[in-house]
Amino acid sequence: MKNLILGVINYISLPLINIIMLPKITKSIEPSIYGEYTFFNNLFSMILIFSFLDIVPIIIQRYLNRQFSNYREIKKIVVFLNYLSIILFIIITFFVFLIFKSKLLILVALNLACSNLINQIGRFCIVNGKIKENNLLKLSNVIIYMVSLIFLIRLQLFNIYALLLGNLLYSLVVLIYLGSKNLKRILNLRKVDKRLLKEVLKYGIPFIFINLSGGILNFGDRYIIKLLLQNPEYWIGIYSIQYTIYSQIFNLFLQLYYLYIPSKLYIVFEKEGLEKFIEKLKIWIKLYIILGVLIIILIEITYPKINSILLSSNYNLNINFIMYIVTGGFLFGIYRLFGEVLNMLKLTNYLNISIWMSGIINIVLNYFFVPKLGIKGAAITTFISYFILVIIIYLVIEKKVQKRILNYREIGLLLFFIISIILIDEIWVREVLEERKVEIIIKGIMEIGIMGGIYLVIQKRRIISILENLK
Repeated sequence: MKNLILGVINYISLPLINIIMLPKITKSIEPSIYGEYTFFNNLFSMILIFSFLDIVPIIIQRYLNRQFSNYREIKKIVVFLNYLSIILFIIITFFVFLIFKSKLLILVALNLACSNLINQIGRFCIVNGKIKENNLLKLSNVIIYMVSLIFLIRLQLFNIYALLLGNLLYSLVVLIYLGSKNLKRILNLRKVDKRLLKEVLKYGIPFIFINLSGGILNFGDRYIIKLLLQNPEYWIGIYSIQYTIYSQIFNLFLQLYYLYIPSKLYIVFEKEGLEKFIEKLKIWIKLYIILGVLIIILIEITYPKINSILLSSNYNLNINFIMYIVTGGFLFGIYRLFGEVLNMLKLTNYLNISIWMSGIINIVLNYFFVPKLGIKGAAITTFISYFILVIIIYLVIEKKVQKRILNYREIGLLLFFIISIILIDEIWVREVLEERKVEIIIKGIMEIGIMGGIYLVIQKRRIISILENLK
């Protein structure tokens, strides 16, 4: 139970800190600077994938178990892959620096590389049953990040580099400490087992294409904005700050949801088979939809207030593409839940192909939408891409399993709701609120309480029925 509580705290703490810090971030950092930061962050997330560094934590979680007979040989391979990947990452970073000539770029690259190595340590803890150590590792990172932000604010030194300092400082301290304790082992790299290396790479390399497809989906719209719009860093900053708020809401909801799936649903599959697994998954998807619809409704009626509370006037423009972000995040959650069926059947190649198709469609549509609609066009194309993603996976499951996760009536009602929400948002004329933040907060809480209460009363029987079926 303690590990579960620590896990929940780890899931929610960093997104919550980032959201709580938004008033200070948007007041202290210009949109163009924040846009440059997020562009580099997305760019180097892609470079992590190209340099093979991104797949090392995945390999660790699959192979680096002390109980395995080939543990020592696998450890040599992991060290070898880190050497190779870090060298490749440094070379690519050098050439990218020659193009952009930005010191911020160097710090973003260093931060992501160090975070990857810390992630490797966490994966090692997980695969060897040290869940508590992994949770404490993450929690320590969050605490140092938060303390560094408060410290810099008190010294009036808060700027874009403050977003990197805490995490970078923590990562370097941990890596230097562990590196000094294991320096001889790290430097004493003997010849690796080529047969085992081929086996490990055969497992790991497909994840490059999986992660790359997701990276294209995330990075594509920022790249097109930078390519096609005037003053692109400014618009990337405005676009990214909205994604920071509203995509994290559904990401957080989905991550908390996924705390259950590995421990319960996978056991159902192992013990009772695919049919029972799908039956239970259907129930969880229906609960996800009920709760997701509630979140969408509450955001629809309160997002002008949320923006007024969290954003400074530089960022709080009168824009109406937020619901595309929110409904897109909702659809991506459905895609992930649908995808669990293909995961169980080891048909992950369909997930890869669908993500690639979605990413390519996103980039192509951006070329048409962004020049005409600006950053709103980027949000619309991402929504369309997620919509297509869900349709593809639904059709694949129906063909391969010959079972419907949702019936046509449920699909029709869901489509009607999503389209209605978007149309209402397009018609509803919003204005930037001029009231004091305290008044806005009070009104927002009242609206959430009233609408949330009405919705839950209406859905009470369905929720009770679902919860009873989950037992």
